[in-house]
Amino acid sequence: MDLQSRVEASISSSTGQSASLAQSQSAHGGCINDSRLISLEDGRQFFLKTNSLAKQLPGMFAGEYLSLQLLLEPGVIHVPRPVAYADDFVVIETFRHGQPAADWQEQMGRQLAQLHVATKQSRFGFENDNYLGTTPQPNPWSDSWLEFFREHRLGWQLQLFEQKTGRSDPLII
Repeated sequence: MDLQSRVEASISSSTGQSASLAQSQSAHGGCINDSRLISLEDGRQFFLKTNSLAKQLPGMFAGEYLSLQLLLEPGVIHVPRPVAYADDFVVIETFRHGQPAADWQEQMGRQLAQLHVATKQSRFGFENDNYLGTTPQPNPWSDSWLEFFREHRLGWQLQLFEQKTGRSDPLII
């Protein structure tokens, strides 16, 4: 089954409404995925991200779908609703550009603070690994934020740097 047929079938399954692609246009932004605004024959629009290297990035779109669901759940910040995903694509709702409120930065800061309060846990990490761009990002649970950040954010990036440059690089301590 080709990509278009799989996207249509996924949207149909997820929304309970038949989906037939009418138009697709490139959406700008990002550098690792092909991003498109797709319109269906019934007028619905969605944002579609695909990646030709998806086989080399297992779980990338599943992780994005789950992350968007979890960010959406508390209802304190507008997050595009994830609609469907497969190994090589994710479909999310679209939202329109508009004029930002004069205090949009303050609103965003307050909403991010509310999101952190609403999603606070006793441990640090995530239920699955994900990606930072195309770089795998491990998320094992830790009881200490400092340990998690030191080992699985900064430490992990330094390990990857060492693998690419070798121990002789003067930046490796």
